[in-house]
Amino acid sequence: MNGETTNMPGGDDSRLELVMAAGAAERANRPRALIVLATLVLIVAVGYTLLGVSSRSAAAGAVETELRQTADLTKIAERIRALQAVQALRGLEPNSRIGKEIEDLAVEEGLTADAAGRKLVIGESEVTGLAVPGVAQRKYTAKMAGQDAAAILRWLNNVQTSDRTRGVEISVLNLKPEPQGTRGAWNVDVEFVRWERRP
Repeated sequence: MNGETTNMPGGDDSRLELVMAAGAAERANRPRALIVLATLVLIVAVGYTLLGVSSRSAAAGAVETELRQTADLTKIAERIRALQAVQALRGLEPNSRIGKEIEDLAVEEGLTADAAGRKLVIGESEVTGLAVPGVAQRKYTAKMAGQDAAAILRWLNNVQTSDRTRGVEISVLNLKPEPQGTRGAWNVDVEFVRWERRP
C-alpha cells in the first residue's frame, strides 16, 4: 500500500447506511404527520368559526326582525288603547227613558203598532261582546204595520234630532209597502242604537 487508496467495498455500504440513518433521523426530528394534523385542525377550526359567524349573523337578523315586529305590535296596541279611550268618551249618560221617548215621538206622529191601533212598544236590549271598555251599546227595536209613510219618516227624523232622544241613531231600517195593496200603508222594522257609559 503505497499511498494508493483502495476502495473497500464494505465502506460504501456503511456510508450509504450512515446516510440513510441520518436521513431517517432527520425525518424523525421533523414529524410531517403532526404538521398535517395541525393544519387539518386549523382548517376545521376556521370552518367552525365561519359557520359560527354566519349563524350569529342570521340570528342577529332574526332578532332584529322580531324587535321590529314587537315595536310595531306595541304601536298597534297603543293605538287600540287610544281609540278605546276615545270610544269610551263617546258614550252618553245612561237614560232609562229613551225607549219610552221613542214611543212618545211615534204617538205624536200618529203611529201605532198596527192598523188596529195597538200601542207601539219599543223593545230594549244591550249589545254584548263589544270591545269598548266602559261603554255599552243599547239597542231599541220597533215593528209597525199599515202606517203612513210620511208619518214614519217624520218619526225617524224626530228620533234622531230630538233632545229627548239625544245620541240615538238608526242602525237597521226595513220599510216595505203593505202587501194587501192598501194605498199609503207601509210596514216598518227599525233598530235604533245608542252608546252609553256603563254605570
